[in-house]
Amino acid sequence: MAITTKTIAILAIASAIGFGSLVVLSEIYLSVGFGLLDGRLNGYDVEAVNRYLALLSSENRQFYIGPFRALDTIVPPLLAATFAAIIWTLGSTFWRTAVVFPLIYVIADLRENALVGQILQATTLDAETVSRASDMTQLKWLFTVLSLAVVLWLWRQGRTQA
Repeated sequence: MAITTKTIAILAIASAIGFGSLVVLSEIYLSVGFGLLDGRLNGYDVEAVNRYLALLSSENRQFYIGPFRALDTIVPPLLAATFAAIIWTLGSTFWRTAVVFPLIYVIADLRENALVGQILQATTLDAETVSRASDMTQLKWLFTVLSLAVVLWLWRQGRTQA
C-alpha cells in the first residue's frame, strides 16, 4: 500500500498541532520553573521529582494527570506514524529499516507517560519508578532525535536528487 503525499501532509500537520499544543500547555500549566518531567532530556532523579512536585499546585497536578496526559497519549502515536510514513515513503530498502526508530520512540513515550502518571498519583516516591520513568524519558528523546534525523536526511537526499 502506497502512502500518499496528502496522507503524509495530514499526519505532519496533525502531529505539529498536537506537539505544539503539548508544548504550549506544558509551559502554561506545568513548567513551574523547572520544566515538566517529560521534557527533561537528561532525565531526573527522586530529588528533582520532589522539587518539581513541591512546586506543582494541586490543580496543575490534576491537569497533568487528566487532560494533558490524555493529549500526550494521542500525540506520540501520531508523531511516530508521521515519522514512519515519511521514512517508508522516502527511504530505500536499507533506510526503511529505520522505521524501528519511531516504533521505539512511541513505546518509550507511552511507557514514560504511564510511569509519570504513577509518580504524580503516588503518596510517596518510589526510586525505582522514578529511575524507570527517567530512563524512558531519555530513551524517548534519543529515538525522537534519531527519527527526525533520518526523516531530514531522506528529505534532503530527495531534494538534492530532484
